[in-house]
Amino acid sequence: MSSALFILLCSLPVGVLVGAISGLLGIGGGLVLVPVFYLLLPLAGVQPDYLMTMSLASSLAAVIITSLSSCLAHARLGNVPWQNIPLLLSGLASGALMAGYLAALIPAWFLELAFALFAGAMSIRMWLDQRQAKSEQSKPYRKFHVLVATTIIGGVSALLGIAGGTLLVPYLSSHGMIMKRAIGASACCGIIVAAAGTLGYISSGLQVSHLPEFSIGYVYLPAVLGIAITALFSAPLGAKLANRWPTRRLKKIVAIMLLLVAVKLLLF
Repeated sequence: MSSALFILLCSLPVGVLVGAISGLLGIGGGLVLVPVFYLLLPLAGVQPDYLMTMSLASSLAAVIITSLSSCLAHARLGNVPWQNIPLLLSGLASGALMAGYLAALIPAWFLELAFALFAGAMSIRMWLDQRQAKSEQSKPYRKFHVLVATTIIGGVSALLGIAGGTLLVPYLSSHGMIMKRAIGASACCGIIVAAAGTLGYISSGLQVSHLPEFSIGYVYLPAVLGIAITALFSAPLGAKLANRWPTRRLKKIVAIMLLLVAVKLLLF
């Protein structure tokens, strides 16, 4: 069995989990995908100098699919605040696109450390967050403030190989948007954030030699395809469960997973 086929098959069950998380919590799944790809891509011959960058790029490419499926499911449930999307996307896409070029200039060890610390911080936040959805009562959106905030969120998210839901959902919630609509908005915006970040990674990696077969820039296609095949079906299920399952319990499960990921990256 070729390494490309093996990686594709290993990615299939991961796609089920990532798709469900994407639909349930409005996050693209990059916090799961990056460490998984970090373990799988050496099998394809990815050199250590490019391993974290390719893991991040491939994660973002897969998140395009998971976010798309999640967005469509939440749109059918009426959870996407379409009137807010254009303003949010203008900043998110700009930050994500710039990050794809910056990542090639940042040492791999720094990206690994940054991701580990970020995963640990998100683990603590999700474990402690006990807030429930309230009736929507949005604070006024000041365009300049929103643009600055979303540009930072888009840039940081793309550098970490995620679509930004873990940052965008709390931001929208702080402006009074109820959680279901914040999750729906995050899933929708995640498509553009991931696409812009992926474009940056592809462009910056086209001139790099010694990348494995089946790569486009820094994106490794077999891993992305494996995630996409199963996530397309599990993301709508996650969106439906978001209306039924207790969010606090699920956040604690994800928090434990993120903590394990952070420890793995820091120690190994």
